[in-house]
Amino acid sequence: MSEVYMEMGLRSENEPLTNSHTIENFSLDHNTKEIILKNLLDAVLNNKVEEIKNCLQLYPQTDDDLRYYRFNHELKDNSILVIACIDENVAASTLGTLFTEIKSKYGNIKYSDEKWYGWEPIHYIARTANADKLEALLNVLNGDVNTLTYFLENALHVLLQYEEYAVPFGVVLNNSRESKCATIIGTEKDTIEKCARMLIQAGIDVNQTNFWNETPICLAVRYRYLKLINLLLTVDSIDLDSFIESGKTIQEYLKWNLYITLPKSYIQEDPLRIRFNFLKSGDEESFLNYDTSTLSDNINSFDGDTCTMLQFCLRKGFLEYLQNDHYKIKRLNTYDIKDNPMLTVFKTKGLARCVIHLLDNGADTFIKPPKFKETLLEFSSLRGYYPFVAILLQHKNSNIEPQEIFDVLSKLFSTQFKLQHHEFYRNCVLYLLLNKLVFLFRQDTKMLTPKRCNILNKVLYKLNLENDDKKLNDSENIQQILHLGASLTYMPESKKEGNRKMEEDKNEMVVKRMDYSLLKTHFDDCIHGTTFNYNSIIQDNDKVYNENKTLHFLVTDTIKQQLLTHPLLIQLIRVKWSKIYLVFYVDLLFYTFLLMGIYWYTVCQYFGHYTKGLYICYWFLLIFHVIKESIQFAFLYRWKYFLDPPNILEIATIACCLTTIFSTKYL
Repeated sequence: MSEVYMEMGLRSENEPLTNSHTIENFSLDHNTKEIILKNLLDAVLNNKVEEIKNCLQLYPQTDDDLRYYRFNHELKDNSILVIACIDENVAASTLGTLFTEIKSKYGNIKYSDEKWYGWEPIHYIARTANADKLEALLNVLNGDVNTLTYFLENALHVLLQYEEYAVPFGVVLNNSRESKCATIIGTEKDTIEKCARMLIQAGIDVNQTNFWNETPICLAVRYRYLKLINLLLTVDSIDLDSFIESGKTIQEYLKWNLYITLPKSYIQEDPLRIRFNFLKSGDEESFLNYDTSTLSDNINSFDGDTCTMLQFCLRKGFLEYLQNDHYKIKRLNTYDIKDNPMLTVFKTKGLARCVIHLLDNGADTFIKPPKFKETLLEFSSLRGYYPFVAILLQHKNSNIEPQEIFDVLSKLFSTQFKLQHHEFYRNCVLYLLLNKLVFLFRQDTKMLTPKRCNILNKVLYKLNLENDDKKLNDSENIQQILHLGASLTYMPESKKEGNRKMEEDKNEMVVKRMDYSLLKTHFDDCIHGTTFNYNSIIQDNDKVYNENKTLHFLVTDTIKQQLLTHPLLIQLIRVKWSKIYLVFYVDLLFYTFLLMGIYWYTVCQYFGHYTKGLYICYWFLLIFHVIKESIQFAFLYRWKYFLDPPNILEIATIACCLTTIFSTKYL
């Protein structure tokens, strides 16, 4: 650690940390913090308790939370808390010191691993079945042991489910006359029983059901943890009737296996727990028929700190689809939003009626539990779970706002999930989101701000604009986005990396990439009776307003120039001409006077017929011309003025006129 202290210029290694050196009184640069973190990792792995304390004292409390910094430890991207829990070289006393110091620094040791199903330190230690580490952690937690994973498992579930020391397996015993099937049960290690006993004594909920409505005793029965079964049966409040294993309740199963004396099963009375258990077991009828008088009291309550009932329905239904054989189909027969494997599974196992029932009774679609950063709409949309998206958007109590839809659209193509047929289902989601936006747009046409239009432009550019037969057909989505006001002149900006520019995809305008038939269909869609919509044709954003860019391209394209005869473009040109024809003729008249003045002045100069009136008139015409061009340069084109050849000709004309005036003879 001495190099850290020396680099920071604070104190020597043996000098005590005084108040003048507290973390509030200085800030650290990135390199110094990296050194502290590396030394902290080394101290934890080598069980240097005092060094751990020093590192934690030096790390600024106001900086990024140390608990969430990930170390590349043995090619595993883990936090210091997880490393201390799972590394066999870290002693229990070291773990206790680390957690105590972090709790003292941050007020708690709350940590949820987003990359591994929301596991917390207690789940990682339960996974290793290390009794000494578990005891050290429980001393720091002070009874806060009922935290759940994404799959609603507590530490007791993890201990029994993921360690599996005693997984039974079947064998066939055979002699010369007969054969018999037998089940071999492995040795049940004492560490599991010891850890389970400590968790029970610490107050863990033995009746907590996981995602599949399994309590810990269900897992103990499944994996033949005989000692644990006996231990759990000593708990007064054990529930033996909530889960059916092999067609029997746990109580019936135990009696069938010669457990004669069993405690009285705990009767669940909590309406919230009962409703969650119905959903976990997939019993829609019981959920729908359960007493609705208490539903409003806990409709937005969490199971632990993980999810509400509506959020559970979303995750349960999506998981059912991922585990179904329909998900494994490699090639879809039809790409139809009304007929596909996801919709088939959703109708049978997606808890659709429960979702509608919860929305009917006022379930909040915007609540985000601590372990989930996404709203229901965002979670389902980004994963392509479009049947759930359809219910959210179309339900009568839906309060989805345009901003939430645009937030999802901005992430729809930037967030990738390796799921079967994700591209098709994502397009189904896009179709539903755009339909909702079109409906909202009819109610409030001002909702499309430049920022939102830019999001639509980026989404449009990702679609199959060329109408390539080898890709998904995006024609409906393309027409909807253009109808909302996306621009045909949009072209992605160049990205810069160092001194080198990186071009995105094809650096071409939408109108150039777009298939002729799609473009014609869009132009047809822009005409409604006597109303013409030019929003997509006119380039209009914070930086540029241009009515001619689309027309200029169509003139130069050999195929698409046929669209110039389309009624929409003919009307656009007619409207533009009606606005500028007076200016055009006045400008033409002025040019006529200017050219006549140049000619007359030059001829008079040549023959020596000089008049003051002609001289003043010539200067007036020239100055007026300079002012006109200066206004165009200053207020309309700026430096782009010089990119237009006619403007260069204007400058040359002015230069020639000045040369004529100041020349002593005709050149």
